[in-house]
Amino acid sequence: MKKQMAFFLAMLFGAAPVVFSQIKSGTWELSLSGYMGSESSKIETTTSAGKFSADGDQKYLKLSLRSGYYLVTGLALEPEILWFAAEGIKPGISLSGNLAYNLGVSQAPVALFGLIGFGKANGTPFVQDLILRTSDKFDVDVLNLGAGAKFFLAKSVAFRTEYRFQRYHAENSVRFGSLSGKQTRTTQAHNILLGLSVFL
Repeated sequence: MKKQMAFFLAMLFGAAPVVFSQIKSGTWELSLSGYMGSESSKIETTTSAGKFSADGDQKYLKLSLRSGYYLVTGLALEPEILWFAAEGIKPGISLSGNLAYNLGVSQAPVALFGLIGFGKANGTPFVQDLILRTSDKFDVDVLNLGAGAKFFLAKSVAFRTEYRFQRYHAENSVRFGSLSGKQTRTTQAHNILLGLSVFL
C-alpha cells in the first residue's frame, strides 16, 4: 500500500508542469461529470381566491456534458447541456453558457477554478431532478455558480471536482376552473460534481 501511495504521489507531482500548458489560450477541454446532491423547491400560486404555496426536498444523480475553449490563458468558455428523459415523458433540455477562470497551483498538478453561467431550459427539476418539460419554449431561466479543482492524472486527463449552485426560475399562467392566476416556480439545487476532463 505504501509503495502504491508513493508511486501515485510521484506521478501526481511529476505532472505539475503540464497544468500551465493545458489551461493556455487555444486549448479545448471536454468534460463529463456526474451530479450528486439535494435540492429544495418552492411553488407559489396566486389567484383571485388567495395565495397557495408548497415546498419539498429531494436527492438525486444526473450527468452533464460540457466542452470548453480557453479564450486566453486560464479563461474558458464552457457551453453545457443537460438532457433528461423518462419513459412516457417528453425529454427536458437545459442549455447553459458558462465562463470559467482557471488558476494553476505552483509546483502541483492542480488547477483551481470558479465559474458563472446563464442558460435556458424547457423545464424545471422535478421528481429526483428529472428536468420535466413544462413548455415547448425555452422559457425557464437558469443560473449556474460553481467552484472546484482539476487534478491532472496525465498530460491530457484531469479528475474534475466541483461544487455547483443552480437556480431555475419560471413563471406561468394557470387556470383552475373560473379562477386564473400566475404560478412562479423557483428551484435551488446544491450539487457536488465528480468527473473527468480531456484536454485537446
